Amino acid sequence: MTIQFNVQVDVWVSTMKEVDAFYFALDEVMRGNGWQCAYTEQTDDEDLEGAKRI
Repeated sequence: MTIQFNVQVDVWVSTMKEVDAFYFALDEVMRGNGWQCAYTEQTDDEDLEGAKRI
């Protein structure tokens, strides 16, 4: 039997510099545990005063 989990992690930050820092930090932790990070896009969230979501 095989069990597969799909987990979504959303991170809201203020700047593109933070987008890069958090994305690569999360990717490093995930890869270290054998998990794949499927980065799709960075979006701006108007409800959170234009915060950027990765």
